[in-house]
Amino acid sequence: PEDVARRYEVGSVIGDGNFAIVRVARNRSTGQNCAIKIVDKFRIEGKERMLRRELRILRRCNHTNIVKLQEEFETPTQFYLVMELVEGGDLFELISKCRRFPEKESSVMVTDIAKALLYLHTRSIVHRDLKPENLLVTKSTSGDYHLKLADFGLATDVTRPLRTTCGTPTYIAPEMLLGIGYGLEVDVWSLGVILYILLCGYPPFRSATKSQADLFDLIKRGNFQFHSPHWDHVSKSK
Repeated sequence: PEDVARRYEVGSVIGDGNFAIVRVARNRSTGQNCAIKIVDKFRIEGKERMLRRELRILRRCNHTNIVKLQEEFETPTQFYLVMELVEGGDLFELISKCRRFPEKESSVMVTDIAKALLYLHTRSIVHRDLKPENLLVTKSTSGDYHLKLADFGLATDVTRPLRTTCGTPTYIAPEMLLGIGYGLEVDVWSLGVILYILLCGYPPFRSATKSQADLFDLIKRGNFQFHSPHWDHVSKSK
């Protein structure tokens, strides 16, 4: 649309999903690069309310460890979401490449996400889909990896106990599976799962049969171990 073209020089596609494509762009007045997520309304038919909720939450967020929504445009057929550009890929890709991380590196990354969660939870916002694919990577001048939280598609306000089971099976908290009502704490569980993966390279809960029912049973029972030799390099908790 004219508004977007006037303000941004839109470039090549850098991401492609079921409901949207992402293009790199340059702000004509500042020269700053950004990412423009173009969402097709026809593809999200019936889910437009969820997108509007996501946007409502993103507008309220301004934190260094949360990917920033800078501006938005809407036409009869599309949404154009101008986002902060993060060029280091996601944590899933980094884990695939590095397998596991020393405690110091892991603590830096987990602290970044803990800060983002503190910011959200102070505002009674729960993310509900914390996983490596939704954590974007930057690298500092000192060589440390830092993380920014993205994809607020399942995020919502917590005003009373929630009961919808959602998210990604490996990272789901037991109270979500038990149907007893849950709140902000489910994000903290997911962060614990991510820390486990960072330190040893695999998730704490794994079904030998690849059965989701078995996986959920392990999660509900809190059944996990610190197997040798994968945990031999990790210091004992105090």
